Formats: sequence, structure tokens, C-alpha cells
Amino acid sequence: MAAAAALAAAEPPPAMPQAAGAGGPAARRDFYWLRSFLAGGIAGCCAKTTVAPLDRVKVLLQAHNHHYKHLGVFSTLRAVPQKEGYLGLYKGNGAMMIRIFPYGAIQFMAFEHYKTLITTKLGVSGHVHRLMAGSMAGMTAVICTYPLDMVRVRLAFQVKGEHTYTGIIHAFKTIYAKEGGFLGFYRGLMPTILGMAPYAGVSFFTFGTLKSVGLSHAPTLLGRPSSDNPNVLVLKTHINLLCGGVAGAIAQTISYPFDVTRRRMQLGTVLPEFEKCLFQKKKVEASFSKAVLSRGMDNRYLVLAVNIVQNEEGNHEKHLIITASQSLECKELCILRNDWCSVPVELGDIIHLEGDCISDTWIIDEDFGYLILYPDMLISGTSIASSIRCMRRAVLSETFKSSDPATRQMLIGTILHEVFQKAISDSFAPGKLQELAFQTVQEIRHLKEMYRLNLNQDEIKQEVEEYLPSFSKWAGDFMHKHTSTDFPQMQLSLPSDGSDGNSTCNIEVINSLDIEESIWSPRFGLKGKIDVTVGVKIHRGCKTKYKIMPLELKTGKESNSIEHRSQLVLYTLLSQERRADPEAGLLLYLKTGQMYPVPANHLDKRELLRLRNQMAFSLFHRINKSATGEEKTKLAPLPQIIEEQQTCKYCSQMGNCALYSRAVEQQMDDSSVPTSMQPKIKEETQHLKLTHLEYFSLWCLMLTLESQSKHNKKNYQTIWLTPASDMEESGSCIGNLIRTEHVKTVCDGQYLHNFQHKNGVMPVTNLMAGDRIILSGEERTLFALSRGYVKEINMTTVTCLLDRNLSGLPESTLFRLDQEEKHCNIDTPLGNLSKLMENTSVSQKLRDLIIDFREPQFISYLSSVLPHDAKDTVACILKGLNKPQRQAMKKVLLSKDYTLIVGMPGTGKTTTICTLVR
Repeated sequence: MAAAAALAAAEPPPAMPQAAGAGGPAARRDFYWLRSFLAGGIAGCCAKTTVAPLDRVKVLLQAHNHHYKHLGVFSTLRAVPQKEGYLGLYKGNGAMMIRIFPYGAIQFMAFEHYKTLITTKLGVSGHVHRLMAGSMAGMTAVICTYPLDMVRVRLAFQVKGEHTYTGIIHAFKTIYAKEGGFLGFYRGLMPTILGMAPYAGVSFFTFGTLKSVGLSHAPTLLGRPSSDNPNVLVLKTHINLLCGGVAGAIAQTISYPFDVTRRRMQLGTVLPEFEKCLFQKKKVEASFSKAVLSRGMDNRYLVLAVNIVQNEEGNHEKHLIITASQSLECKELCILRNDWCSVPVELGDIIHLEGDCISDTWIIDEDFGYLILYPDMLISGTSIASSIRCMRRAVLSETFKSSDPATRQMLIGTILHEVFQKAISDSFAPGKLQELAFQTVQEIRHLKEMYRLNLNQDEIKQEVEEYLPSFSKWAGDFMHKHTSTDFPQMQLSLPSDGSDGNSTCNIEVINSLDIEESIWSPRFGLKGKIDVTVGVKIHRGCKTKYKIMPLELKTGKESNSIEHRSQLVLYTLLSQERRADPEAGLLLYLKTGQMYPVPANHLDKRELLRLRNQMAFSLFHRINKSATGEEKTKLAPLPQIIEEQQTCKYCSQMGNCALYSRAVEQQMDDSSVPTSMQPKIKEETQHLKLTHLEYFSLWCLMLTLESQSKHNKKNYQTIWLTPASDMEESGSCIGNLIRTEHVKTVCDGQYLHNFQHKNGVMPVTNLMAGDRIILSGEERTLFALSRGYVKEINMTTVTCLLDRNLSGLPESTLFRLDQEEKHCNIDTPLGNLSKLMENTSVSQKLRDLIIDFREPQFISYLSSVLPHDAKDTVACILKGLNKPQRQAMKKVLLSKDYTLIVGMPGTGKTTTICTLVR
């Protein structure tokens, strides 16, 4: 509008007869063009300076600057001075002044030239020739001055404290260097030209029309004699300005969509959306470079695009463009409906789909199909079940795994599990149960745990024996009856039974098929150990159905809680990796002998898998990385703290929850802690200084970054996505193995297996004695059967010490050994970091030494450390050490806290340490 007003102010009078005398026609014409040039430029500068605050507000709102996009025009006019000062309203106006003078001048002179050219060459006159000349003049001026407009907009979009450009010259240099040279200045030129043609044309046409109509119908009211020729009427100054303003307003309204498009394109590389798209593009490329994409039962799809679409019923759907092609050419569509829309899937993510694909389209809704996010991240069923009440607790438990302390209840629970598992494979006779309980309590690993917890062996044995009558009662109720009606009646409806309404049945446990069956499920992104896998007969009337089901044992209070039932539902999904869908599981409380059947319907599985996806998303996005690299990499916030005092009171992760909140989340701008939980968080962390919190935040970030960088290089997914023959080439796998000889039991939980290659000779391999390995079957149903170590390997045989006895599998079973990469396992250091922050005297001392750098203390005299009769023994041990080594030895023996031994390679540090051990 300002440009149109400026042009209106400089509109030349019609041609007049030349007066005789000095100057002549040529001189008058030259003076007229010079005057027009100056008038147009000065008028344009004045007009643009006047409306500069509005122009900057327009740029900020058109491109949705995140500081002001939620405000209106007048609110932004008030907000800019508050944030950036009053000069902030004129940001970019310097570049505008440099641009608008030549812009206005070029447009004005070009208009006259084009008008003359069109009249003389084409014979067009009247309103049409003004419209054509105005459009062509506008395009000419825009093309000539466009680089200045680009710089002006970039400067105007900047907000105080977030400057990308320090000035006009710096902006020119930066755009030229980073955005493709000279062409970078013409980003958005096409919509600009398309918009300027109607803008300039309509403005000149409207102004000319208003002027002609005004002078024709109201010459006295609106006009005045021209100063150059009193016989010619021109518009009065204020009327001239008014007509220019009206013309500009109409032209701006018509071409405004082009103007918005131009601004967005000019600011494209500095908009947050561009940074996000660039980041997502890099994410897709990074995902693609590591992803093993495939179709079939273990399908893996790469997400190429995510769109929210409104269907015909008015409901929102999430449409994913996906591909399982390494070339990214063969694309498919996945439609997420109902609650599946809330799955936090992003561009570049890897997903697994369960359901039917019809005409390259998957439909996942509340009744059919599942989507598994990051399926190669295997999460335990126990963690997912615990996330029902508090997702934050579940994520913390997965993050700080080694920080959960072992307790008396946990030890007793472990012993009871083992006694029951041994009994179900042997006998539940009271005498036998007593014998099994005694043997289990006497095992070395349990005795060590009792010693560590300062527990009495007889007391533990007595408490275990209190459960044994319930074991016998359960066996009497559900095993070895004469007729089916002798078994207790229970309510169980299986999905395959249909809707006949008869849920009453008798359940008979036939036998135990496996104990502590470890299953990894790359289909559902789950892993877990099933306490007991049992064969079950379901008697309903005269019909009997045989099922293999998971039996989950619980030693605590009989609650039949949603967490316990959910855990069992997830185990039915795990079971599908090895056998037919069990459709249900059994939940047994050992203290009472009460057993509950738990059906696994689609609704429960759907909701639990959605919880699993949320948890996987939180674990995968533990780091917030800047898209441009300009901001620091930070730890991401955890799921929201819940407001349930009772749940938090007994939460094993309460300390870590409060610590993470204070050290990490409360340092963020958008952190929010429930008011009711603030006193509890303060209580849990009040013993920590600011330096302690900063230490925790820093090293939690460092460890997480390290784990992610190494985890991304190697993954267990090669076991189920890459054939053994391909992995053998890298030397980290041996396939086509058959078991030979009998399995030898070394001790409880350790079994010696011998394998030979099916073709006789072992392939070349990097595996050697002592390497950790994962043993799987070549069939997809036998992933990760067992873990252990290579005991011995030669040209024909490999001997392994495994944690499971695999003699129950058919002799014809083919196996593969995969080297278990010791990724950067941060469980231990993260657990230690958590313990370092505890409110104990030991942790306080360690914080003083490690974080606050308190100098270590030393004892004054060696005689107070070593007994007198050990003098000769020590002297004998010290023989052969040089003087610095003996000094180091003495310093260590006198240390109250710690001693650092420093030395160049080859100076005898290892020898000193070995001597210290002696």
C-alpha cells in the first residue's frame, strides 16, 4: 500500500505543449525524468519508514515466528517493544531504505517507458495500457532489487538474542556462502513475480481510474491546477494520497496469498519447520543406513511420511507412507485409526505391522491389527505391566536397572519359584517338597545372598516351608484327578470359543513343558521369562480342548491385580513365537494356592502394545538433539510425574524420580511438577548440593550418549533379520550346528553342550574361548534359546557353557551361535551414579571425594596398619620392587580414602598392583 501511495504521489502530469524559451523540449524532458526519479525514491522511503512497524509485524506473523505467532497485530505491536525495545519495530528498515529508493525509482521510470512503448508499438491506450505497464514495471523493479528484499526480510525476522545475521553485509555474505551462491538471493522469486503482476497492475489501474473518475465528476472539489501548467487539473495532495492508499489496499488484498508464499520461501532456511525437516531428513538417512527392511512375519518398515487426515465421518486418522524396500521405491500406506492415532510415530522410525495388507494398504484400528514401534527394542513384560500405573517408574526401572536393591522378600520369592518349578517336574508330595526346599535354600548362590543381606538361614527355610501346604493343595486341585468334573470350576472364555456365552469350565494341568522359558519376540518388541509353561486341558461339558499356556507364579499378596493379569497377557504374545496362540494364561498365588485363568483378548493386547510403544518412544528419545547443532544436546524429560501418594510411597524408583526431576527436568523452561509432589521431591533431594545435581545431569547425559552411539552400531536384530550364512562372513557367527554327545550339568544353571558343523568343518570365525554367545535355532521360532560362553573351539567342535539344558529339543535341530557384543553396558555405571546420590554416609563420603574434590586422607604410621608379625612377610613380598614402586606401595597402605598411581608405560604399574593384591 505504501508503494502505491508513493507512486501516486509521484504520478506525473499529462504531457503539455512546450513553452518557447530557455531549456527547450529536450532539457525539460531530462529535468522531468530526474525529478521523477528523486520524487519516486524519496516518496517510497518516507512511506515505507512510516509503515515499517506494521511491515515488521506482518513478516513476523506471516512466517509464524515462535515468539509472536500466538499474538494478533496489535498485541505484537505492543510485545515487540517490550522484548526488543522500540527500535525493534524498525528492524530491517535500513535494508528497506537501500532497496525502496531504487525500487520506487525503477518502477516509476519503467512504468513511463512501458506505457509509451505499449501505446506506440501496440496501439493500446486507456485503462488497459496502464494495467499492462504497471504490471511490467512492478516485475522489473522486483527483479532488480530482490536480493535487498531477501536480506531485509531475514533481518526483520530475527528476534533479539537469536541473531543469525549481524548486519546487511554479513547477511549478504552468509546467504551467498550457505544457500547456493547468487541464486540463494532469489528464493521465492516466482510467487513474488506472480504476486507483483496483479499487485502493481491493479494498484496503477485503480489509482488511474480513481483519478480519472474524480477529476471528471468533481473537478472543483478534488482537483487543482497543475503548477507546471495551470490549464491542466491534477488531484489535490491529500486526495492523491487517499487514492494511492485505496489503490494499494485493493491490490495488496488481491495479491496477499502470493505475499505469504513469498515470505515463507524467503525465510525457508531459518524457519523452525525447515530445521525440523532437515533433521527428519537426516534421521531417515541415518535410519535407512542401519535398517534391515523386510516383509513377512518379521516385517520391518521405514516411515517416510506422517500425515494427519480427516476421514468422511469427521474423525482424524494418521496416514503413514512406509516402505520395506532398500531402494525406497516400493511404497505402501498404513492407516492408523481410533486410539492408534496417538502412537508417537515419526519420520524415519522403524515399525512392525501385524494384520492384513490389501492393495499395498494396511489398516490398523481398534478391532484389527497392531503397530509395533521400534520392534528391535525388546522390552520386558514386567516393565510394561508396571507402566500401567506409572509410565515414569517403568522408564526409570529400564534406565537405572541395577539400582533396585535386593531384599528379603525377593530372595524368598526366588527360592519359592525354584521349589515349585522343581516340584512340578517331580512331585508335590509333602516329604518331597520338604527335601526340595532344603536343597534349594542350601544352594551356594542363595547362601551368599543371605550373607549379604545378613539373614538367618533357618529363618528363611522356616518361611519357605509355610508355603509348602499351598503347593500340595494346588497340585491336588488341578493335577492327576480321575474325572474332569473333579477339577475346580472356573470362568474362562477363549476368543476361539465364539460368543456362545458358556464360560464355565474345568481346568486340568497335565504336565510341565518348560521352566523359566526365555523368549524374545521381534514381532511384538517383547522379551521375558515364563515361570512355567504347562500343558492344559479345558473341559467344557463333553468337549475338551488342549492348550499350552504360560503359568505365572506370584509369592506376594493375592490381588489378581491388573499388573499381574497384564503381565500374563503379554506372555501369551511371547508364547506365539514358539507355538500356537494359547489365548489365555494362568495366574497362581503360591501363598494361598489360588489360581486365576486370564483370557488374552484383542482389547487387552492392543492397549498393552500401545503402552509398550509409549515406553519404547521414551526410551528411544532419551536425548534431545538440536536439529541445527546450534543448541546443546540435553537429556529429554521423562513421562509426567503422577499425583498418587500411595503409589509413590512404595515406589522403588522414588529417589531416582525426584533426582531426575530436580537435576534435569526442573532446569528446563517448560518443566512442570505437580504441586502435591514438590515437598516429596525436595525431601528426597535436600541432602544434595547444586554441584551434585549438575554432576548427575552431566554424567547421565554422557553415559546415555555413549550407549546410544555404540548401540546403534550393533544390535541383536541380526539374529532374526540376517541369515547365519551372511553373518558368518563377518566372523561373529557360526550357523548349521548340530548338538552332539549328552548334555553335562556342571551346576544348577550351567550346562555343557557340544556342537559340530553340519558339513563337518567349522567355518573361519573370530569366536574364541571365553566369548559371550547367544544360542538360537535356525528356525525363526527358536530365537535366543540360551546364553552363555564358548568353553572351547577347534576345527570340528565348539563346546559351550549355557544357562539352559537344550537336550529336550529334537536331535535334528539346527543351531546358530552369535557373538554377544558387549555394547556399552551403562546399567552398572548408571546404577553407581544413582547410588552416589543416595542419602547415606558412604555416598556422602564418596560425593565429598569425587564431586567436591576433598583431598584424600592418609594414616601417619605404617605400624598402625600392619600387624607386627607381618613385617617379615611384607618385606619378602616387596623384594624386587624399585624405590618408586615401594613408595607407591606404602602410600596405598596408608590411605584412608584412595590413592592414584601414575606412571608412564613400562614403569611397573601392573607389577605394583599385583604386589598390592598379594
